Amino acid sequence: MNFGIEVDPSDILEGLKSSRDFEGKEDAGEPTWSYQRQKDSLELFNMDILICDNVDAIFAKYRPGTFLPALCHIFMDTNAPLEVLESAARAITYFLDVHVDSTARKVVDVPGAVAAFCKALVLFPISDDTDPDTARMSRDVAEQSVKVLELLCRREAKSVFEAEGLQCLLTFVTSNGSNVHKDTLQCSLSVASMLVGRLKPDHPALPSCVASLTCFLEHKDSVVVDHALESLGSLTEMLSRGGGDLTVLDANGLVRRLLGLLLVAPVDPQDLDQDMSQRSASVITLLVSLCRGSSELAAKLLEENVLGAVESVLEWVGDDKTALALMRLVDLVLTLVFRGLKAPHPRDPKFLGGEETSAARGREGKDLGTIEAIRNNNMAALQECVAEGADVNAADQFGQTVLVWAAYTGSTEMAELLMEAGADPNMGRNPPLHYAARFGRAPMVKLLLAHGADPLLCDAENKTALEQALHARGSGKEECHDEVVAILESALRSHHASPAAAGWGAAEEACAEPTDEETALRYGSRVLPLLVRAYEGAVHPPLRKGALATVSRLVSLCSPQLLARLVHRSACDSQPVAVSPSPLLTPSPGKSPSRVRKAQSYSAREFSQVLVDFVGTILASEEDEGLLVLALGVVRAATLKDPAHFFPRMLRQGVVSRVESLANPPPGAAGGGGGLGRRMRPVERRAGVAVAVLVIFADCLVVVVLVEFVFSVFLCLSLSLTRPPPPNLRILSLSLSLSLSLSLSLS
Repeated sequence: MNFGIEVDPSDILEGLKSSRDFEGKEDAGEPTWSYQRQKDSLELFNMDILICDNVDAIFAKYRPGTFLPALCHIFMDTNAPLEVLESAARAITYFLDVHVDSTARKVVDVPGAVAAFCKALVLFPISDDTDPDTARMSRDVAEQSVKVLELLCRREAKSVFEAEGLQCLLTFVTSNGSNVHKDTLQCSLSVASMLVGRLKPDHPALPSCVASLTCFLEHKDSVVVDHALESLGSLTEMLSRGGGDLTVLDANGLVRRLLGLLLVAPVDPQDLDQDMSQRSASVITLLVSLCRGSSELAAKLLEENVLGAVESVLEWVGDDKTALALMRLVDLVLTLVFRGLKAPHPRDPKFLGGEETSAARGREGKDLGTIEAIRNNNMAALQECVAEGADVNAADQFGQTVLVWAAYTGSTEMAELLMEAGADPNMGRNPPLHYAARFGRAPMVKLLLAHGADPLLCDAENKTALEQALHARGSGKEECHDEVVAILESALRSHHASPAAAGWGAAEEACAEPTDEETALRYGSRVLPLLVRAYEGAVHPPLRKGALATVSRLVSLCSPQLLARLVHRSACDSQPVAVSPSPLLTPSPGKSPSRVRKAQSYSAREFSQVLVDFVGTILASEEDEGLLVLALGVVRAATLKDPAHFFPRMLRQGVVSRVESLANPPPGAAGGGGGLGRRMRPVERRAGVAVAVLVIFADCLVVVVLVEFVFSVFLCLSLSLTRPPPPNLRILSLSLSLSLSLSLSLS
């Protein structure tokens, strides 16, 4: 085994310190050889550790506590030659890379060492107009500095941040992005992503950092774009938690640039990779977070071609994560258009996860100990924390309260202990009830409701706990979620909510008229065909469910008056909203002409025709019980709000007969006990929903038949008075008798 070369460590150490020992003698006119000796010592040192394959032997020979300070002092000497600085940084990198836990602190303890590595990124020129040798050595020094900062951030990120490491890294990438290696560029942004979360809303460097990160969104390197998105997401979360103004993030057109990323579709679908899907999902998530936290940014989103971006992604989307994120964006757009958005107050517990003082105290060890006890399922430790006066409403850095953690783990005993100690079940950006509903934990849902949890409360996604449970039904735990849905429906009825509203794909909402009715009509007529195409082109069930649920929400958001105006609008998704004509529907190598023709064909069809054909197709061909219930909910809502228009069309299109068949469950569906009966419960629920829809149809049919009966009587009387009687009077009389018998039977 090779243990390195024969060299005296004391001689190496003396050579490393030689520059400081001879400092000032060059000014006295004496010849200097200190930097050369340093260089020789560094080369010998690096060679020794390079050829030695025994880490313990190297650490015993060159003790980090002795050699790291000497190496740091070399790098802090700005008068030293660049090759000396590069060699010193390379040696420090070795120590950190081998055992960062024990060596990072020794570097930080040297005053000015971390700042020297940060300043090295902006101090030495790398531009093309610099001497080639100087530029090359400066590049090498910068690359080694980035490596050192990356390793330090694993243990001492706070020290790097306080040394202005974030600003220096962003300046380095902005100024030298085209002059450094790709790996160095990506590593620099990776380190910046680690540091950006330490910014505060009042930090003076925040605007410049936002400007740099926004510019990186247009970088040709996709990895740089991904790191910029990650950093901007961290800033959004930081500002949201701290009650900052999110509009500062849009100072350089962030919303517009994010939509621009979505509009860039692959020319050839074969060029699509997993990274692009993940990037699009990150962009959509960031857009949703920005617009939910700021009404100003929400207004800017509507001013841009947001639906064009949605359409562009729908052309190539292939993974569930991106597709579901896209449906959340469409849901947000509909909410903004039909109801508007009032950004939550910075001190709102729903926004922050508790009062500001609670969040601050929650960062203390005693309060966070409750969360740790819950995560470890340690009831004794939790009881001890509560007994010592820990804040049971404390929140972690993500705004999740202690009770949220209990709901997440499913421990009813812990949750009951916390609520008896004063924990608020309605506090948090995502309340505990929503977590319990999402994960199908029926006992936890019952407990939270018994202690005052509000089933009408909405979470950060603007969804109720019932909506979260319905959305999670397709996760493979239908039985658990069915029980949760039943519990929440009962709770909603006890809160004087509409009983029917609790059983449909989304809770029906108070249909207030939108402030701008024309905008609502324009968006509504364009969103529907986009969702229909998303459903038709979906391969995976989650996207079909998300598209249908969003259609249900669109109908529920429309007031009867608005829906009556919307039904005759052309369902045209080939024209953009409030922007110049979009080229998205122009045939291109990346989009098949058949899909373009299909999209343009919607412009010749009315909104109501597209909607009725859509739900009719689902009711006739879909086998998934959850999708059938959602489709029945759309039928019910549309018929209730505009029966005069939708019922006759549904009658002609065969929707009524299909609902009637769904109201009759197959033999054995109502089986009693055992596993079979449990598996058939979704069928029974679907049948019950279909029966409720049939009741609405019956009411509409009675009205229609009575009107036709009166008209037939009038027509027959008029024709009977003519001479000679028309030959088809017998047929009219037969029709009259049939109408009369049908109306009497229905009555």
